[in-house]
Amino acid sequence: MHLGFASRSVLTFALAGLLNSVASAGQIRVPADQPTLRLALLAAQPGDVILVQTAAPQDCVVITKPVTIIGDPVLLLWENEPNCGTKATVELAGPGSGAVAISNAVVYGSFDCYYPATPIGGTGFTSLFLYNVNIPKPNAGLTGIGVGVEGLRTTGIPFVALERCHIDSAQNNTDDCTQGSAVQLGIANHAAVDVGHGSLLVLDSKLHGSSGGFLCSKNAIFCPGGLATAGGEGASAVKAGSVHAANSILTAGVGTTYVAWTGYPGKSQSQVCWVYGSYPAVIATTYVTLPGAIAATGDAKLGGQWQLEFDLPSGASYALFSYGVGRPIELPGLGTAFLDSATFTVLGLLSATGGVGTKSYVVPASTSLLGLQIALQPLHAGQGLLRPVAAAIIP
Repeated sequence: MHLGFASRSVLTFALAGLLNSVASAGQIRVPADQPTLRLALLAAQPGDVILVQTAAPQDCVVITKPVTIIGDPVLLLWENEPNCGTKATVELAGPGSGAVAISNAVVYGSFDCYYPATPIGGTGFTSLFLYNVNIPKPNAGLTGIGVGVEGLRTTGIPFVALERCHIDSAQNNTDDCTQGSAVQLGIANHAAVDVGHGSLLVLDSKLHGSSGGFLCSKNAIFCPGGLATAGGEGASAVKAGSVHAANSILTAGVGTTYVAWTGYPGKSQSQVCWVYGSYPAVIATTYVTLPGAIAATGDAKLGGQWQLEFDLPSGASYALFSYGVGRPIELPGLGTAFLDSATFTVLGLLSATGGVGTKSYVVPASTSLLGLQIALQPLHAGQGLLRPVAAAIIP
């Protein structure tokens, strides 16, 4: 979100005392302390922060303990080994508790194969936080028939939060036409993000379901017998138990058209056999668009300022703060809170009058704060809780 600078009030509030009271976590730097992210994860203790300070792409990893991973400036993760082809690039295999946070990363899926692995997927944690993570469309069906795959797929993780993320999926696909019969790719809706029955918070992000796969028949005088029922539909952006979103674009892919060619595809006459639609952009029991307009103008950096822009309803709004966002809690008469109840505090007045403005929070230069997650949610005097904004402190 970008707001004009006209009539903007600039207020500064220091978080130094509050942040400096936080106990520091252990830190591992790649490649200074460990040569690769994989070895850093093996050496890490629960709660450690891993700072990846190399441009060298990192191979697929398994995360078995609660950690925070930060790219400085950007972590590149991709499948670069034969044994990674059947598992996620970032596989979550936790102990059943704790949280994983990943900030400033680009995560690619495995090399194209019949059953491509999801770029980030798994289970075993109570929360997953992604900040400024890009998951490009995985490969599927480019070298033959391929089953699609989600960009992010978790099972049994109750709460997943995305801030400034861009995630795509791959729908069922094939690079060839059959002869005389309809292509069958299996019925599946590979959403960009699938968190099962979990709760999903989406802030300032773009999630896009893949378009339907390539479907056709060659050397066909007529449309082939049997409906090609799967693979042609556009995939959803999200599948979840509940979705709360703010300032985000959630779009389904476009359905494809099944074409029968009398000879070689593209070089003979054709006729349209079937036209496919799209799955809903969001499949969830609860889908809520959060009110309010507030967003960070940049990262929360050590020794810098976490600056927020807002356009608030008329009247007073107060800043509620916690160390990272938490699972949604419905508060009667106030709305939905997304703050960690164990670390919740009130910072004070965010805006006395509402409207367009900014507020800056000073981040101390202490390296012990690296990876600390922070979250702010406005409470308006008349309209209750507005959308939250969150970040992980980076170098």
